[in-house]
Amino acid sequence: MIGIEYDLPLVQYPYDEATLLVNQEVNSADSLNFLFDLLLTNGNFVIQLEAHTDTRGKVGYNQELSQRRAQTCVDYLVSKGISKDRMVAVGKGKSEPKISDKEINAMATEEEKEAAHQVNRRTIFKILRYDYVPKEE
Repeated sequence: MIGIEYDLPLVQYPYDEATLLVNQEVNSADSLNFLFDLLLTNGNFVIQLEAHTDTRGKVGYNQELSQRRAQTCVDYLVSKGISKDRMVAVGKGKSEPKISDKEINAMATEEEKEAAHQVNRRTIFKILRYDYVPKEE
């Protein structure tokens, strides 16, 4: 549905980076392939990719970092053949955490806290329109 936020499965980023996180637990490229398949199947979708940071750091820096993260996802999908006209990259910075600082600070271990910060470093997508028509060349 238009305007609904859909969490992508595990598109995450290392702390302070705009590269896709790929390790033993997470393969963000594989997760973006899910969206690639969705866009192939639904050739009329225009989507917005929203990237988020954790709550550490300055507002302006996190805004810029999240914009680069969203663009990383768009660039990945473009490299696989999806038209850039079908995607909008939006950085949300640290404005919409899934887990608040209060909740994180109450966690018992540093490992739990870091895992919670990682949850906040995520990307979601929204369907903006169902009316995409490729431009004729």
